[in-house]
Amino acid sequence: APPGYPYAGYGYPVPVRARVSDPPLGWLTLGAALLAVLAGLRPWATVFGISIYDANGDGGLVIGCAVIAGACGIAIGIGKGRLWASITSTVFGLLIGLIGLVDTANVSRLATGTQIPSDIAPVSVGSGLWLTIVAGLLITGLGAVAIVRRRPATGPL
Repeated sequence: APPGYPYAGYGYPVPVRARVSDPPLGWLTLGAALLAVLAGLRPWATVFGISIYDANGDGGLVIGCAVIAGACGIAIGIGKGRLWASITSTVFGLLIGLIGLVDTANVSRLATGTQIPSDIAPVSVGSGLWLTIVAGLLITGLGAVAIVRRRPATGPL
């Protein structure tokens, strides 16, 4: 057998170590997921100066997606994040970003589509939606990098 590989015996395949993503990318993904949880708890719009929260609707969905992406980030961070963890965090990051973009477009359309002048009844996008978009982009980007940057796992086979 080549150096560094255990002898598997005649006719048996040589065991190969699984490839895992870089752990720092996992911890950064966890941080971005925590940002998404915060975004789900922040106001998503302001109407008549009153903050509108959406933790029961799309905000709750963002929080749920962020929990899953954060769990994948932990798996990557502790060195157990195989390809599935990176792909899962990327998909949920895309979903978080898409929710943020669609809801921002909806609030913006409401703000411009009303017949009431904006100085009387201002409608604006809240900080939660902006943070949702940023967190979704971060999780997606980190997940994509984690897919590409993988290394052999350490420890016993």
